[in-house]
Amino acid sequence: MFRRAAAVTLVLTASPLLAQDGAGLYGAHCAQCHDGGSGRVPPRRVLGEMTPERIVAALESGSMRAQGAERSPDERRAIAVFLTGKPLGTFAAVETAPRCSVPPAPFASALRGQWTGWSPTPTNDRYQAQPGLAVADVPKLKLKSAFAFAGDTSARSSPPLSTAACSRAAPRGAFSR
Repeated sequence: MFRRAAAVTLVLTASPLLAQDGAGLYGAHCAQCHDGGSGRVPPRRVLGEMTPERIVAALESGSMRAQGAERSPDERRAIAVFLTGKPLGTFAAVETAPRCSVPPAPFASALRGQWTGWSPTPTNDRYQAQPGLAVADVPKLKLKSAFAFAGDTSARSSPPLSTAACSRAAPRGAFSR
């Protein structure tokens, strides 16, 4: 009976203990960059929107693997739980990237020579010299489609867009619609 009570107590207190240890680990090893507004480093509030599994993956095999190699597996998990405020194992893994059941439509740009992705410049500006749209038209715009990189935090390229298709390449695979 005592062992069962001890096991239940350990399970119920493990997540807060991990988060507490995670706070110290984050402060000692991560905060200098993530709380300091360093260039391309995502701030803590952005990390908090991720799943703990995504943070662990970044620390083990992703962009933070060099920093994660200096932490034990338990420390990496503690940092992830602290940052997200969510326990590990509560999010289902994305098995495959979404795929259409029919072949994609021919890729013909409606923009006729203008850029068709996120940006034509290295600084990712979104200025369009000939938008074909007046300021008065902006409030009338409606969302036509949206897409996400489920389970991914980066993409190999920006998605080219046209009237009938969107294509992207991300770590979990290519996707076309």
